[in-house]
Amino acid sequence: MKNSPILLKLLVPLLIIILGAFIIKQLMTTAPQAQTQKPATSGLLVQTTTLQPKAHTLTLSTVGSIEASQKGVLSSKVSGKITAISPELTPGTFVRKGTLLAQIDPTDYEASIAQLEAQLSSAKAALMIEEGQQASAKKELALSNIEPVGLSRSLLLREPQLIQAKASIASLEASLKTAKNNLKECHITAPFDGIITQKKAELGNYISAQNTLVEMVASDTYWLTATLPSQAATFLNNLSHDELKRLSVRLRKSDTPLHVKASITKLLPELDTTTKQPKILITIEDPLGLKVHKNAKTPSLLLGETLTIDMALKHFENVMVVPIKLLRANDTLWVMNESQKLHIKPITVLAKEKEFALVQEGILPTDKIITTYLTTAVEGMALQEITEAKGKGKQ
Repeated sequence: MKNSPILLKLLVPLLIIILGAFIIKQLMTTAPQAQTQKPATSGLLVQTTTLQPKAHTLTLSTVGSIEASQKGVLSSKVSGKITAISPELTPGTFVRKGTLLAQIDPTDYEASIAQLEAQLSSAKAALMIEEGQQASAKKELALSNIEPVGLSRSLLLREPQLIQAKASIASLEASLKTAKNNLKECHITAPFDGIITQKKAELGNYISAQNTLVEMVASDTYWLTATLPSQAATFLNNLSHDELKRLSVRLRKSDTPLHVKASITKLLPELDTTTKQPKILITIEDPLGLKVHKNAKTPSLLLGETLTIDMALKHFENVMVVPIKLLRANDTLWVMNESQKLHIKPITVLAKEKEFALVQEGILPTDKIITTYLTTAVEGMALQEITEAKGKGKQ
């Protein structure tokens, strides 16, 4: 019995070892097993979109500078002292056609007219006397029973004196007409409705003929000169003058629409010296709003100002409208084909706007156009659509 405690001490550790081994075996057999999963298809993740054909009006936006359609430089045709200046002769003032702007002293020209009129009256009296003398000469010749011929007859009948008297009257009438025109030129008037841009006449100044007194620009119309992309110019070249005028033209100033009537006048026969692009001329009617109702908003257009021009060039039916940002090098698109491979697809671009390109050939409604920008795009590279990748992640 003395050996029982010793045996017990040996069996307890042994039982603990056996129990531990049993527990470890049980844990290993009941642990969750890792599931084998088929690896996902590898490919660069991209987003795609599709397009449908629709009607679209090709619109071109460009910029142009305002310039005067008509300029007037008023010069004096006569010499003299300026005796009067109109209060309206101030830069920036609008004046109507025929408005008196400056007055040159007319005294000398009025005196010249009076002198010529007196000389003309005297010459007409001399003609009457000469005609009476010729009548007397004819009677005397008839009573003399002489029949002179040629020069002798002409001298006897005083025909040279009569011709000379008539010539003197004609000369004086011409001089009188010139003198009256000179008197009219003493009144410097506006040749058209317009804005005074420069004043060079001062009260009391003595001016000579051909001195510039006033400069002004017409206010009925202004011009806009703008450049066009060569592709847009091709559309306009095929239009008649009337068709050009009917095209819709809208103007903007700092993104604010201007309520003015503008129309294309013509394509100019020259290229822009800087951009080497075609140029177009646009006419703005009533640019200062002088013909509109008093309560209506009038535009504030200044010569030399730059405006944005939106022109509706041509209407298309059944055309693909592709965002410019999706257009790739050499007029191509990146498309994901049925095999989820990249296909670089060439297209035919009809025209380009600021944000869109119009395409009539090369795109199908089923084409998945890649909208994701790829740093390196290689024909046939593997792709995976982002929507599909998300869907697989949810399963």
